[in-house]
Amino acid sequence: MWNVLYTFQSIADCNKTDAAWLRLGDQLNAEIWHKIEKMSFARRCLDYKLLAVGDLAVVGGKPIFEFALDSCLSLPSNQPITIEVLEELYDKAILEIMIPEEKLFLDALTLRAQDNSSIKVYNKFDYDVFTDLKSYITGAHSCLLSMDLWQGIVNDSRFASGFKPALNYQSITWGGYLGSMDGIHIYTDAFRPFDHRILQDGDIYIMNEAQLLGALRQRAELNTVPINLPSSNATDCSWVSNLVESFALLPSGVIAKGELSSLSSGVTPRMKRVMPSYIQTKG
Repeated sequence: MWNVLYTFQSIADCNKTDAAWLRLGDQLNAEIWHKIEKMSFARRCLDYKLLAVGDLAVVGGKPIFEFALDSCLSLPSNQPITIEVLEELYDKAILEIMIPEEKLFLDALTLRAQDNSSIKVYNKFDYDVFTDLKSYITGAHSCLLSMDLWQGIVNDSRFASGFKPALNYQSITWGGYLGSMDGIHIYTDAFRPFDHRILQDGDIYIMNEAQLLGALRQRAELNTVPINLPSSNATDCSWVSNLVESFALLPSGVIAKGELSSLSSGVTPRMKRVMPSYIQTKG
């Protein structure tokens, strides 16, 4: 990623013209979108569709509420542009766009599991726990796994016969795809920067395939537009990144969730989650 940005950093830093800064904004937009597409759990597990102009966001025959995710990226006009500065802007956009989307998605999954009484509290993660969670779902397809549980897979020989590891380095580190177990695709946030991780220790979600689980509808591609450019003589140069989307779980969506017992982990017991009213989790 940053090999590309080095070029744009040099252009913008040495030649702070409007054209150079517009190109830098375009490149930031492309890199942010690439990360969201590759890493977002919601886009991995839900039926994802980019809406055409004029299309309604409809899931299961019902219109669903659209919401906006925004990030304002700002640089002082007199500040040298370094890779570290660009990384800060990039991380800020991920934290303000992708992470809220993922937190809403996990909250929806947890609420559905609560409603269906398919949350299992366990003391130690092993193959028996995985099998028990899987039994809640006919045609289990995807799994979200916190990194601390990976040791349970590595250390339990019963996983070895059914686990097929991902062989592509980028799939593991960029996509968070560990491989498949008994035909279930396993994803983790373990390879992200610490503040980009959203799964709590001990969490595991197993769900059915995207067409049955639910849908994510996006109004348009991520858009990063300038606010101030060098020619405006403003104190800073800024862009706003904007994404408009919606998602809902279908009545056919089935989720099982595993949580590590607070007695085993020493953590405070989980609070029952409540979703914003505009996120549809029930049929």
